[in-house]
This record gives sequence, C-alpha cells and structure tokens, in this order.
Amino acid sequence: MDMEYKTVCDAATLQSNPEGFFYTYAKGVLESSPQTLARFSAAVTDKERILLCWSLPATHEYLTIQSAYQAKDPISAADKRNKANQVSKTNPEQALSFLNQSVIRGIEEDRKYLVYILIGDCISKLKQNSNFKKAEVAYKVAENLAAKLKDKIKLQVMQIIKEKLVTLAEKKLETEQKPPREEPLHLLSNSSQSFQGAFDGFDLKASRELGRYGVTNIDVDTGSTVIVEGPYASVLNSEKYGTYCLNCLERLTTAFPCPWCRSVGFCSEKCCDAAIKSYHLYECQTADIVKASGMSAVSRLALRMVTWNDLSYFKNNEAPEDKLNSPYSIKNLVGHTERREAMDLFNRTMMTIFLLKLLKFSGYFLKRKNTPVEVKEVQGVPDLDEDELLISSLLLRNLQILQFNAHEVTDLVFVNGKGLNNAKSHSVGLAIYQIASLLNHSCYPNVARYFSGTKLVIRALRKIPSGEPILDNYGPLFTHKSIKERKRTTNGRYWFDCQCDACYHNWPTYRELEEEIRRISCSKCRNIICGKDTEAKVKCTRCGESNNLKEKLEQINQAQILYQDATTEMDRKNIKNAISLLQEAIKLVDANVCPPVKILHLAQDKLRLCFCALGSTWNYTVRE
Repeated sequence: MDMEYKTVCDAATLQSNPEGFFYTYAKGVLESSPQTLARFSAAVTDKERILLCWSLPATHEYLTIQSAYQAKDPISAADKRNKANQVSKTNPEQALSFLNQSVIRGIEEDRKYLVYILIGDCISKLKQNSNFKKAEVAYKVAENLAAKLKDKIKLQVMQIIKEKLVTLAEKKLETEQKPPREEPLHLLSNSSQSFQGAFDGFDLKASRELGRYGVTNIDVDTGSTVIVEGPYASVLNSEKYGTYCLNCLERLTTAFPCPWCRSVGFCSEKCCDAAIKSYHLYECQTADIVKASGMSAVSRLALRMVTWNDLSYFKNNEAPEDKLNSPYSIKNLVGHTERREAMDLFNRTMMTIFLLKLLKFSGYFLKRKNTPVEVKEVQGVPDLDEDELLISSLLLRNLQILQFNAHEVTDLVFVNGKGLNNAKSHSVGLAIYQIASLLNHSCYPNVARYFSGTKLVIRALRKIPSGEPILDNYGPLFTHKSIKERKRTTNGRYWFDCQCDACYHNWPTYRELEEEIRRISCSKCRNIICGKDTEAKVKCTRCGESNNLKEKLEQINQAQILYQDATTEMDRKNIKNAISLLQEAIKLVDANVCPPVKILHLAQDKLRLCFCALGSTWNYTVRE
C-alpha cells in the first residue's frame, strides 16, 4: 500500500481546499498541550474522544463561530442582469446563467418580474422540446410577480406575458413534441419488502473477506433495473452554487432564490421550501465560515445527514438494536474505526466539534423555528448536554462511514450539440444511499449507475445469474487503468486490496487487448474452447459438451455489426434504439466468449453512457 497516497486521501475527506483553516485549527489544538495525543489515543469510544477534545480550552479559544454569509446585493444583481442583456442575442445559455444569478443575488422586487420574463425568453430560444415547459414556468412566475404591480403597468405587463405564452404554445405545436427520451425508472420486478428501492430479487450476504454485499437471488437480464433509490442526504458541490439546485442537484433554468443569502438557488418553490424549512435554515448564516475552512464535500455531507432532520428525529430513532432494513440502517455501514490511526481520529473528532459548534450557533438545539437565529457562544469550556453529545456522536460516525460509502452525483453534458459519443460525465455533488452502499466493487462491474437529480438508478450491464453478487465500480475500470493504478486507488482510498476477476487474473487494458477474438466459451460450462473456425463441432475438454464454433463466431460477428449500428444511433441521439442494439450485442457476445474480449467491454462502456443519457443531462455550447 502507498501510505503517503493513503494519508493524502484520508486528509482530503475532511479538508479538500488546502487554503482552508481547518487543519491549522486542529493542529493548534493538538499542540496546545504536549499530552493531548497520548490522552486521545487512550480513548476507546467516539463519545470519549469527543468529550476529551471538547474539554480542551484551545478548542474554544482558537475558534469562535460568527454569522458569515453573503447577504443580498441588488447592485451585483443588476450587474448580472446587464451582462445578460449584452449577450442574450448571441449566447442565450450564458444570458440565462447571468439572469438566474441576478435573481439569486437579490434583484429589486419591482424589477424581478422583468428578469423572469427574460429568463423565459432565453429558455425558449434554446432548441430543445423539454424547454417549452421550463419557459412556461418562468413566464408564470413573472405573471405572479406582475400581479402585484400598479394597475396601469400591471395590465401592460400581463398582456406582454400573455402574448409570450401564446407564442410559446404555438411553437410547441409546430415542433410537435417527440416521445420522451427517458424510460420509466421501473424496477426489474416488484420492489423488495426488506430493501426499499431495490428489486425483489435483492439479498444480502456476508463473509470475513468481502464483508456485507448485495447479491441477486434471481437471474437478472442485461439492461434490467435493480435499484432506484433516493438519497439519505446529499450536498451540491460548492462550485456549482447558483447554477444547480441546492436541493435536488438539477441544473437551474428558472431560479428560485434563498430568502436570506445570495449564494444558492433552487429549481422550484417546492425545493426552496424543503431546504429553508430544514437544513438550509441551519447552514445559511455560516456558509462563508464553512467555505473559509476548506471543508470537504464529505464533511458537509456529514453535517447534512444531521440538518436534513430535526433533533427530535434522532432522539426517537437512535435505538441501538436497529434492524438492517430500518430507516436508520445507514448507521451499520463500515467506517473502519478500529483500523484508524490516532491522528486521523483526532482530526475527525476536531471536525466533529467544528460542525457541532456550527449547529449550536445556528440554533439547531432550540425548538423549531422559521428563520435563522444566532446563539452566541459562552466563555470558557461549556458543558455538553445529552442532545449535543448524541448529535456529535452521529457526526463523528458520519465522517467515518462517508469516507467509504458516499457516492459522487453526476450528470451528462452534451457539448456543442454533438451526439452521445462525445458527451462527458460531470460531477455535481455527493450523496449517501442506503441500498447502493451495500454493493461491493469490481474493476469489471456488472451494473452501471446514473442519476436523475439525486435519484440513483442502477442497471445491469450484462446477465447476472442467480446467486451472484451485484458489483458496482468505485472508480477504476480495468479497461482504462493498469492493475498497479487500480490497486493504488482501492487500497489508498477505500482500504481494501481488490481481488476481482480483472485484478486476480491481471486482465489487459484496452490498449493491450487484441482485436481478434480468441476466448470462445463453452455453452455449458463457460470453459475456453479451441478449434478451427470452420469446424461445426468442437468438444469441450472440461465437460465434454459439443459446441458449434462456426455458429458462435457468426453470432459474435453479428454483435459487432449491432455495436456499430448502436454507435451511429448514439451520434443521432437516438438513445432508446442504441440501448436496444447494445443490449442485444452484449447478450450475443457474453453467451459466446470468456472476458476479457474487447468488443464486449466496448459495448458495455457504450451502454453505460446510454444509461447516463436517461438521467440528468444538459447542453453546453463552446463558442469560438
């Protein structure tokens, strides 16, 4: 194991921005007393660790929480609106971004309706059928705002909006909407009673070597959906604030602003209400402190797992005798506390205390409220009550389990209107999922995942026989990375030495894979068979089964034709057709070869990309 790389990976899960102050704060507390680390190393439980760090005077002397966030700024909002006016004719995408920024930053109330009219105009210029509904939303918001104007102006504005809605409806009829691109997010069969969000063939096994892992107890066909799951909690990447919805992580078209800050926006009133009545109520007024600390998305997600619900939820649901399928089974995910070094645990405990201080300041432990409040810190070392100790224990647990169980949320970006073959995956945020976290890793996974906002969908890339594990991929694919690179990642980031088929047999990458297909498999036992291409019958040396080699090669050739047809459909953005062709190609190849075989893995990579196109996507224009 590359210990230096592991240390870097561990550290980045707490503070990802090296310019932040968190590690400076933690180091200062550690060095405030020569016996701190020795005393900390003697602590056995998380509660003991928290109480020890909390009792240190330096913990409170070196960090005082104050209100720090970006308040509304009408001047900056007007500047964004002016920039939108300058580019609206030549670049409606950029103009739309500027206009949403104007709304989020706090454009004057008496001018807000105009901005929403312009947002509707920009959306309607983008040549996508799905944008008609989005433009209508913007015009309707403008209509509601205009209803508050004085009578004479109101009548004029309402007439303008009415005309725009009529024109929009006419355009919609002219283009005649095509059938929706997205397939229903259906499950393979009835939903599991024990594992909500999984198909009813999902089961859980455990072993000393593999830990707990998801399996199927029925045959799963290529393309079948096995999991459709919403997150336990999610966070938006901080660099996406203002361009993506803070709540559902969808890209903004018509922004709804936070009532207090100018940093974040929402895609709808529903998302806005959900956020400001829960987590954003406690996170809004300290957003700049969080940013200045350099806090990682993992740390913010650990906090969000708490602020997502109020205190009473945790007091009522933190029963130690939790069942696996209960709403709180997230607590049973692995955190490797017993394998952590004292220094790592100390830093995580200090991050826990930082997060706890943020919660105390924002009034999380007070009775429910509707607007942000500030609770000033008392001097000295205040006592921790039972509620605060409960929440801090949850925070420290979250910081450990998220290191190995959080999922990166992505969408798919089409560049300059090009087809799917040129589309790129794009990181949006981070989330924790109860069922998906139970899947083990393979460098040759049998499923692929994609996201519709924060909803996670997992589908089979090839047939998965009953009794086999459902294998996700945590990052490194054998076709793209060498075994040395893959093991460095799995050991350094996830603390295990991968022993999947690709690693155990040291399969070659794409660059090393031969085009010629030499690994023809027996139809009965999957053993590799050898013989001349023209032979009608070849006997398997393992099971004695007679195989028609010529017929098998013909099926593989047919699969290669299907693969080429699918890539053409992808260029045309005919996603459903491409998926059907790729699934058939994979079935033909998978039934007749033993991996690794280049055409099989190319087809699976394309199928993975097509699945992503069924989720959240957006178009980006790069102008010369």
